[in-house]
Amino acid sequence: AHLLGVTMFELAEYAGKGERDMLYDRTAAESISIHDVKEANDLELSLRWAKKHTDSDPREAYLILNKEEPDGEDVLKAASSGIKYDGDFQKREYYGLPLSQISKAHLKKLLPKSPFDIRVNIARHLKDEKALKSLSRRALANGNLDEAYNLWIDGKGDPKDPDISKARTKLITGKVSGSEHCFLDFRKDLVGAVEYYDALMNAGNFKEAYKVALNLGDEKRAQRTREKMLDGDLEKVLSFFLCFRDKVER
Repeated sequence: AHLLGVTMFELAEYAGKGERDMLYDRTAAESISIHDVKEANDLELSLRWAKKHTDSDPREAYLILNKEEPDGEDVLKAASSGIKYDGDFQKREYYGLPLSQISKAHLKKLLPKSPFDIRVNIARHLKDEKALKSLSRRALANGNLDEAYNLWIDGKGDPKDPDISKARTKLITGKVSGSEHCFLDFRKDLVGAVEYYDALMNAGNFKEAYKVALNLGDEKRAQRTREKMLDGDLEKVLSFFLCFRDKVER
């Protein structure tokens, strides 16, 4: 195929326009590799090759199309395929396109037409707060409470929003009881962090409550937790505090 491709490319140089178009198309589609395309250093051949390989070799196709035809539909096809392959462990190394290698203009165009999971990744990459909040509502409607909550917070939505507050309370209740295994990023949500702290205290999980208080930098709550813990097994409690280099007095 390699030799055939080179031969057809050489023939195309001397053919009439109609024959040349046919030879270029066949060469690009069936015969030559990206290595041969680069060696040929022919813009028309490069573009034809890229348009034929938006799915089979999206990374290389995108690099060509982004440079030569950044406003066309083919470059978006290549970018979309590249993102898909980047999520495939087996194909990522050779064909995947990380979001960081795709222009923001193309990502913005792909955002509304991509599958949900990819839309989430693009929105987070672009830090598109409006899109993140919209995706949060969709996740909430689908019953994915933890995803809905985290998307909402990432989008800098109001933490006191009634629907999000209800979802957060349900998640915290499940997390404290052990029935829910989810990641809730309270670093951006003081209201949620305080609610989580109170739920842990009410459940008697003072060690976790203490960690939350430290993360909040809330000495008043940290001291309240220390006092509760010192009512228990003193030796174990002091050992726990030593891990945090915390000097306590009873």
